[in-house]
Amino acid sequence: MGHNYPKISIITPSFNQGKFLEETILSVINQGYPKLEFIIIDGGSTDASVDIIRKYNKYISFWRSEKDNGQAEAINKGLLRATGDVVTWLNSDDLYEDGTLLLIGEIFAENPSVNFIFGDCLFFTEKKSYTNQIDLKDFEAKQLGQFPYSQPSCFFRKKLIDDQGLLNEKFHYCLDVDLFIRFALNSQMRYIKKTLSRFRMHDDSKTINHWNKFLEEWIVIYSKTLRTLNNKLLIECAIDLGIYDKGTDVYNSYEKPFNIDDQYKSFLYFFERQFNRAFPRGTFFISKKKLNAINKILAKIDSADIQKEQFPIKPDKYLLGIDKTLLHPVNMLRRTIKKTSSFNVIRDAIFNVKAKTSATVKAQIKAPKTIPIIIINYNQLHTVEMLINSLTIRGYYNIHILDNNSDYEPLLAFYRTTNANVIRLNYNYGHMALWRISTVNKKFSEGYYAVTDADIVPDENCPDDFMSKFIDILDQHPGVTKAGFGLRIDDIPEHYQLKQKVIDWERKYWTTEISPGLYDADIDTTFALYRPYNNLIHRNFLSGIRTASPYLARHLSWYQCTDTLTNEQLHYIKTANISNSWSLKLSESNYQDF
Repeated sequence: MGHNYPKISIITPSFNQGKFLEETILSVINQGYPKLEFIIIDGGSTDASVDIIRKYNKYISFWRSEKDNGQAEAINKGLLRATGDVVTWLNSDDLYEDGTLLLIGEIFAENPSVNFIFGDCLFFTEKKSYTNQIDLKDFEAKQLGQFPYSQPSCFFRKKLIDDQGLLNEKFHYCLDVDLFIRFALNSQMRYIKKTLSRFRMHDDSKTINHWNKFLEEWIVIYSKTLRTLNNKLLIECAIDLGIYDKGTDVYNSYEKPFNIDDQYKSFLYFFERQFNRAFPRGTFFISKKKLNAINKILAKIDSADIQKEQFPIKPDKYLLGIDKTLLHPVNMLRRTIKKTSSFNVIRDAIFNVKAKTSATVKAQIKAPKTIPIIIINYNQLHTVEMLINSLTIRGYYNIHILDNNSDYEPLLAFYRTTNANVIRLNYNYGHMALWRISTVNKKFSEGYYAVTDADIVPDENCPDDFMSKFIDILDQHPGVTKAGFGLRIDDIPEHYQLKQKVIDWERKYWTTEISPGLYDADIDTTFALYRPYNNLIHRNFLSGIRTASPYLARHLSWYQCTDTLTNEQLHYIKTANISNSWSLKLSESNYQDF
């Protein structure tokens, strides 16, 4: 059936690959294919490449050697000149297996509805080789997330280029991914279980040496493609990556998304596979350049905001053993790079990746009322009783009191009877006590945790699901460390002497509305939910969001009568040495009376 063979155009882009080019040329012209068009586009090589091309000039349909802007431009030049019904490109360091073009020609001739064919590829070095055999029948766009194909083993009809356009020349590492996703979404593709090509792995290969850049381009391409794939989960991921506009019609009009589980796993599988290849385990000293590369990738992974699904990356296995190495308090790596900004950025990113794998976090998301609430207290009985009563009535029982060495006897008596867990400290560490005591911080920080002063109580009109509300806020704003209650300032009584000062101070937290009912605010110790693995060394520790009505709380100290203090209040004023409590800022006569 030789007369039915379609014309096949093979394009070979090359630049200074003289040591491999001749073998590539021979693997094409020795195919014996009757309708072959062979095009070579050289980027102005300064080695022996041009001499090699001239040596085989009579077998080459067209060749040119001139400077270009990279591989994508070179291939596009060839595609524009190609006249074959079937086209592809073969890089100047790769090879075809014997009989590949005859087999491809037969399949295209017998299957006019098939527009794209791909098979297995043998990866080889000077010392070893392996084949990327896969088990697929037909190809679907969603499987691109698992990268089942190898470009040298891909062939497609020229009309796909006419319909879908040329390679995007902005991409230097994933140019084939972008093109093939476009093909997959708009044509029938066929996989054949046969090795068609050989992919050479060598020291100069950009695919081997620049996996981090490859990964960055892949994230951009795959996220961009979600506009067409209509997968809500991954569209939202693309929004977090800053690549997709949530306000567009496509986001709101998806109808039949791919199976979320399958496509989601495809998306994450790539991170697991490529991160492990880019940064193999066992590396102890990491250059600053590689640190920055890891930082960029981890930031993109973290920005995907995917903690509600199973995340296959295991930090201790895939991140260079970086989990144990970077986070350990005393080791050579930390001493080497602790002064670089990259270290802090990467450490933050790893903490966030760890949070996504945490069984504790997954359980908390299913049952938000089980999240621990830590009350930082010093010599305040009345308000802590009110707070605990308010929480338990709403169904929150995982309550812990972190006591700053109180000595008010009625309070100590209460501690002996309360159902809350009381952790007594031997010193008044103030409102930052949780983060100053590492053993206590570690106990709570492996999941979500809420922290509050003893005199912050949810408003009586506040919905009971406030913890779910805070989780949703953190999900929607991945750069924020915590989300907490806005504080009421509309009903502070006139008898509170510092009323106007409080209003003036708090007003700034109600000026920057980032979305309806949410305000940008650095939250200190007001009632707030914190992300897992956050501590004082995090660069964004104070970044937070406060809620508006109905999710409000009262600061009980603002409702006390400063002219008639109770014995408890007077004892608190006398003994407090570290506090930001408004109840300390009283008139001189109060102290004299005491």
